[in-house]
Amino acid sequence: MKAPFIALDAVKGAFTSFDAVEALMRESAPVPTRAEVRKVLEDLATGAVTRAEASDWARPWMVEDARRVDDALVWDALDWLFGADLMTSPAGYLHGPVDFQAWLIEFDARG
Repeated sequence: MKAPFIALDAVKGAFTSFDAVEALMRESAPVPTRAEVRKVLEDLATGAVTRAEASDWARPWMVEDARRVDDALVWDALDWLFGADLMTSPAGYLHGPVDFQAWLIEFDARG
């Protein structure tokens, strides 16, 4: 009866070690610069990247490393990008091309 628990503990230990390594790797990843964020906003507005690609790109800083983003403009733009693929229904998106262009314009106006 104890064998399954030992195996589970071994697996849990492996995931804990992996999580620690992944967290350490994230700590060394730099916060994106304004230029990098602007490029992704521009690519989204022009259709060079999909809304899902833009959201996936912003995700690490919004979900895992939010505390590391000190620049308010970068934070806001990452928030916009992270929400670019939010859906209002199975076939509808909350944001579209007009929003993406507006985000780029606001970013440039504030930057």
